[in-house]
Amino acid sequence: MKKRFIKQTAVVDRAPVCKTAFTLAEVLITLGVIGIVAAMTMPSLVQNYKKKEASARLKKFYSSMTQAITLSEIDNGEVAEWVFPSYRNEAETEVFARKYILPYFNNLKTASGVISVDAFIIYLNDGSSILMSKGACLDIHYDINGDRKPNQHAKDRFVFLLCPPDQVAVYCGQQFQKFPFCGCGQVTQSNRETAVANCKVNATVCVPLIMLDNWEFKDDYPYKL
Repeated sequence: MKKRFIKQTAVVDRAPVCKTAFTLAEVLITLGVIGIVAAMTMPSLVQNYKKKEASARLKKFYSSMTQAITLSEIDNGEVAEWVFPSYRNEAETEVFARKYILPYFNNLKTASGVISVDAFIIYLNDGSSILMSKGACLDIHYDINGDRKPNQHAKDRFVFLLCPPDQVAVYCGQQFQKFPFCGCGQVTQSNRETAVANCKVNATVCVPLIMLDNWEFKDDYPYKL
C-alpha cells in the first residue's frame, strides 16, 4: 500500500505594512512657508552682499591709487611738483593721467572712452571705472561697477580728490599736505556724527564716513546700495 505524502506549505504571518506620505495640502503649505521665509530673508542677504562687495572694491581702489601715487612720486617727484591740468580740460586731464597715474596701475584694462567734454575715464579689469575731471583739485570718481546702473553718488560712485599744493588745505585738510589724496569732503569731517550728517545732505562727500568706518557700510549709512 502506497503512502501518500501531502506537501504542506508553511503559512507565515505577515504584519500589515503601513505606508505614509505627505498630502498635497501639506506639501503646498510647506512650500508656502519656505517661500515666505525666503522672501523675508533674501533682500537682507542681497543687501549685505552688495555692501560687502562695495566695501571690498573701495578698499582695493584706495590701496591701488595710494600705491600708484607713491610709485609715481619716485619717478616724477612729489605731487606738489606735478603739472596739473587746467580747469575742466579733458585733453590735459588725459595727459596727466597717462603720465602720473596709469603707468602705476597693475589692473588697468583700457584708458579710453571719454563720456563728457571735460572728463577722462579709465576702465579697470574688474569692471569698475575711474573718471577724472579737474576742478579745484583733480576729482576722481570711482564707480564700483563701471557703466552699469545706478551710476549714482554714494551708491556705486564715490568721489576722491588729488589736490595741487595750493588747494590741499582747503579741500583735504592740512594733515594731507604731504600726501594730498583724500575723500571728497574730508576737510569738513570733524567726527563721525558730522560725517553722517554731511553724507545725508551731500552724496558726493560720503567717502570720509566710509573711511571712518574702516571701509564698511554701517546700518546708519544714509543710502541703500
